[in-house]
Amino acid sequence: MIPHCYWSKTYTEKRLKEVVTYAKARSQKEDIRNLGGWIQTILKTNQAVIDDKWDVNQNILKQFLNLNQWNALKVYEKYIKDSITGDDLSLTMNPEEFKRSLGALYEKSQLYGWTC
Repeated sequence: MIPHCYWSKTYTEKRLKEVVTYAKARSQKEDIRNLGGWIQTILKTNQAVIDDKWDVNQNILKQFLNLNQWNALKVYEKYIKDSITGDDLSLTMNPEEFKRSLGALYEKSQLYGWTC
């Protein structure tokens, strides 16, 4: 087993709190036999955790797509990707930043789409 002091030397406090909180919530919903190993995997693979921000950003995205036609946008579980620009956005980022970045990505995609 990897000592927890390794985590504190390798990852930021914010990232550790985010992953541990996510792991505790997930372990209440499903049987995770080795919580430490599960946390280590999330940290090591740099996976984004699905949290309240994800839910808020999903709603922002749905509202945005209802108002704007954006066929080049691919929606994945934890991020979105514009196939024209190749740019992506995490669905777990700060909702205000997500909203601003979503609008900017849409504008960029439309601009690139017209010139291609």
